[in-house]
Amino acid sequence: MNRGEHAGERFRALVEVLRDGVTLWDEDGRLILANPAFWEICGADPDDGPAWLSTPGWRVVDEDGADVPVEDHPVARALRDGETVTGRILGVLRPDGRRVWVSVSAAPSTGPDGRPEAVASIADVTARQEAREAIRARRDLLSSMIDAVPDPLFLRDADGCYLAVNQAFCDWCGRPREEILGRTPDEVAPAEWRTFAAEALGRVVDGAPSTVEAHDAARGRTWRVTRVPWFGAAGDLAGLVTVATDVSDYRALEEGLRRANADLEVRVAARTAELARAYEELEAFSYRVSHDLRAPLRAIEGFSRSLEDDLGDGAPRDLRRIRDGAEVMTAMIGALLELSQAGRRAGRMAPVPVDLGALAHEARADLAETARAAGVRIEIGDLPTWPGDGPLLRQVFANLLSNAVKFSRPGGGTVTVAAHREADGLVVSVRDDGVGFGPGDRTDAIFGAFERLPNATGVEGAGIGLAIVQRAVTAHGGRVWAEAAPGGGAVLAFRLPATDP
Repeated sequence: MNRGEHAGERFRALVEVLRDGVTLWDEDGRLILANPAFWEICGADPDDGPAWLSTPGWRVVDEDGADVPVEDHPVARALRDGETVTGRILGVLRPDGRRVWVSVSAAPSTGPDGRPEAVASIADVTARQEAREAIRARRDLLSSMIDAVPDPLFLRDADGCYLAVNQAFCDWCGRPREEILGRTPDEVAPAEWRTFAAEALGRVVDGAPSTVEAHDAARGRTWRVTRVPWFGAAGDLAGLVTVATDVSDYRALEEGLRRANADLEVRVAARTAELARAYEELEAFSYRVSHDLRAPLRAIEGFSRSLEDDLGDGAPRDLRRIRDGAEVMTAMIGALLELSQAGRRAGRMAPVPVDLGALAHEARADLAETARAAGVRIEIGDLPTWPGDGPLLRQVFANLLSNAVKFSRPGGGTVTVAAHREADGLVVSVRDDGVGFGPGDRTDAIFGAFERLPNATGVEGAGIGLAIVQRAVTAHGGRVWAEAAPGGGAVLAFRLPATDP
């Protein structure tokens, strides 16, 4: 074997072990020589007969799935045009039905007899091509997803060029996607937005997302623009993801609501002032009428008493009725004056720390003679100091204790005053062991002026004391209520909120 033959054998051995397919074709497109890798990649058997570029079953497709004509095959081009083709990606449909992707390179050559030949190599790139297709599919999916977002959304790199945009952004710019990608806002964005866009990258300081509002004067719209920076592997700023939401309708609604609230506040303030004036006028009228009525009533009472004394036992019974009626009217007018004064003070109250225990003891001292005559014992528990108006709360204790003594058990009983704290206030109760009242009675009635329960017949009083209690407690922001059972006594309680004086 001469040196040339030996080199040929070595070359043949080298080709045989290559993982890429290596082939030699004659000028008629007939396969002259192929290494085992070629047959393995194509899924063909060399014993099936000679192979030609035009052999049926050797179907070759392009990346878009279209058949590749024989004349466009890299080998055919090398044979026909003497052209060298490098890295043409083709899909080979093997006899077993499987498709493989190959990278084909072909170059013209000359045979020993001087006739044209072509040398071609094929490399199996199926895994790489399938990975590229998967990436393309994911990219298409992502593109579909961002296109479904109704708000303009886009991605810019660190140089400000658009890398990805959705359809809403294209519509906003008035340009197709291909005219936007790879360009900067100066090239595609409306003029009034270019400065705003140029400042966006410079505002990224700590990598945190930011949201600003911008007004589009040309369109008369307001946008909430949110920017989220994204960074490269080295931690440097790679770009910005931005989404712009049209909040014009929301802002218009908000402004309308603000104006409506402002108008409502003005109307409420005017109405409140009007009601306050009416309340003051009513209080003044009530006070004036009550005060002015006392003088003629005293005259009637005094005149009837004088006549009764002059006539002695012969005085008509009607004189006594006139005097009794005048006394009742005088008591009611006095009660009205007390109610009016309590209302006037409630409008001017200034809470300070008040010793509730001291107020309760004062009220008990004032009722000492009345309680002793009725055989009633008043027990006062531990009452704290609490924010409130001293004179109003003094009236509360005086009226509650007086009411409890009136309705205590005939022939003697016990009135108990106690208090307990709650999470957001203080509850004070006054309990008696008197006649009580039934579940069918309206307990709220006893807190109305001149309102009395059916079982109050024959009990002295104008029916105004508990109305004063309710007005005073309500002025403190609290509430008052009653609990009782027939023959089992009653509990009148009030709650004061936990407010600072």
